[in-house]
Amino acid sequence: MTEPPPPEAVPDAHHATEPDEDRVLVDLYGEPDPDGFYRGDG
Repeated sequence: MTEPPPPEAVPDAHHATEPDEDRVLVDLYGEPDPDGFYRGDG
């Protein structure tokens, strides 16, 4: 097994590759209910 590269070798590794997770959940399932659960009713 090869060793992973050191963090400085991959400078953009800490940047997200997806939009904000909450935005994705709202886009998929609508707004969360009062308890904070995404029910898919939207």
